[in-house]
Amino acid sequence: MNSLLKRKIKSTKYSDLYTPAYATEMIIPYLHGTIWECACGEGHMTTVMEKHGLTVIESDIAFGQDFLTMEVPEADYIVTNPPYKLKDKFLERCYTLGIPFALLLPLTALGAQKRVSLYKEYGLEMLVPDKRIHFIYPTAKDTTWFHSAWFCHNVLPEKLMFVKIER
Repeated sequence: MNSLLKRKIKSTKYSDLYTPAYATEMIIPYLHGTIWECACGEGHMTTVMEKHGLTVIESDIAFGQDFLTMEVPEADYIVTNPPYKLKDKFLERCYTLGIPFALLLPLTALGAQKRVSLYKEYGLEMLVPDKRIHFIYPTAKDTTWFHSAWFCHNVLPEKLMFVKIER
């Protein structure tokens, strides 16, 4: 395997983790109206949300639309699985916009001084699955090496909720 291909696969492992349908299904009961899926990738989450009657506005850097700088469409929620290397910037932008949001992030996103400062200032709700989510990515095996949860603001009825994964 050439080194460029190896780098692409390694890079994909950490930045192109697509969301399986069951992970999106977990957050659906708490949503209504219009959703802005601002890092839509291949549209896995959009497909599930539309199946449940939600209106979805898609944007993605691949379409030349950078969530961090683009004009904000009219939406009731921001729901996405952002690139993890940009999680701090996505969280900060979501809080600043003031639109209720649900971001699918690794549990390690609970830590770090800047994030903790945001959580303390604005608040945080979490929907934590009982098992790891098996993300879709080119080198996927049977499992993912980290645990994830929905990090939300003004979406859930309680600050901390647990959900059983139904695959």
